[in-house]
Amino acid sequence: MNKLMFNYHTERLDDTGNDIVLAFNELVSDFRAKKSDSKEYKEKNATFSESLAKYCIEGSGQTWTDINALKNPQLVYNTNFTTKFTTILAEMITPVVPAIVSSEYNRFFDVTHVGWGKVYRPAC
Repeated sequence: MNKLMFNYHTERLDDTGNDIVLAFNELVSDFRAKKSDSKEYKEKNATFSESLAKYCIEGSGQTWTDINALKNPQLVYNTNFTTKFTTILAEMITPVVPAIVSSEYNRFFDVTHVGWGKVYRPAC
């Protein structure tokens, strides 16, 4: 079985994919704020799971039926599906893991562009 190597340059997310990534970040924030037992959180999680599955299935050229389509091995082992899924998974996990390890990593998320030869001085 051939293994696929993930490459950001070959696979880009569209607006729907970016919305799914943002929804995942909201779920993580709610989970860390101890809101995971609420009915609203469970509904958001179910909606997120369905939208992620739908995005990956439709992105692979298949027709969306319901979440149970993920039980079909012909779909799950489809190269287009796995490429789409690994792309969105990487986009979701990249900002979340450091934030869970330590909130000190959150300061690295802000990127400031500094001109050539200039020294960055934060406004404190």
